[in-house]
Amino acid sequence: MAEDMKTFPLFFEGARIPNHIMKKITKQLLSALEYAHACGVIHTDIKQSNIMVKFRNPAIIDKYLEDSLSNPAADLGEYNFDDASELVQADVVLGDWGSASWVEKHLTDFIQPTLLRAPEVILGAPWGTKVDIWNLGALLPELLDALRMFNGRADVTGGVYLTKHHLEEIEALFGPFPPELLQSGKPQIVQQFFDKEFNFRNWTQRPPAVLERWIESIGGLEKSNFLSMIRSMLVIDPEQRMTALSLQDAPWLST
Repeated sequence: MAEDMKTFPLFFEGARIPNHIMKKITKQLLSALEYAHACGVIHTDIKQSNIMVKFRNPAIIDKYLEDSLSNPAADLGEYNFDDASELVQADVVLGDWGSASWVEKHLTDFIQPTLLRAPEVILGAPWGTKVDIWNLGALLPELLDALRMFNGRADVTGGVYLTKHHLEEIEALFGPFPPELLQSGKPQIVQQFFDKEFNFRNWTQRPPAVLERWIESIGGLEKSNFLSMIRSMLVIDPEQRMTALSLQDAPWLST
């Protein structure tokens, strides 16, 4: 493997991976998840550093090793592309399966990067393969448009991460939370944030969350199709969330 998705965006202006390259990357990631889920495996830890670009030619490694003798600071990733026009040839793999779980046997419930964590995981509700779909859906805008979907912070509470703010951000964009999901969560968690009618306690006022305004690198039908796919991945109710297989037919990926 060469660079990962933390460094690969730096090849592009504004650290935004172009739309046509993002489509290719997304298709490959969905194929990886489709295979894993069919095998009864959930990745549970999809993040930039776990998505890696493949070497286009293994001889690059030998060239790097030779050059690194005279230049110990040589960056292996920079050897993978000689020209910007070659970046479209990037292929990716989903790596680091050390935190993965079986569908039928969870090894831990402490899963996923905090800001990419699925609602059911935050609430302590039962979870399955759909956590990977939420995780990837929350990450794609960051790769395409350097946009972090959630930060879990608010000025009124000192700008520190709070689970309450994270849940509020999710509801503001994709809510409300289904009562069935809240009923299946751990009572000690759910009751901190929701009343008996499943309404938020002490809602934090903040500017309206409008996803259409946040995505700036693409427009028109491409933007509409991208946001439509994101919304089908970031459905709060995991039962209604799209699968890795069905997402591969999304209009954004087929145009």
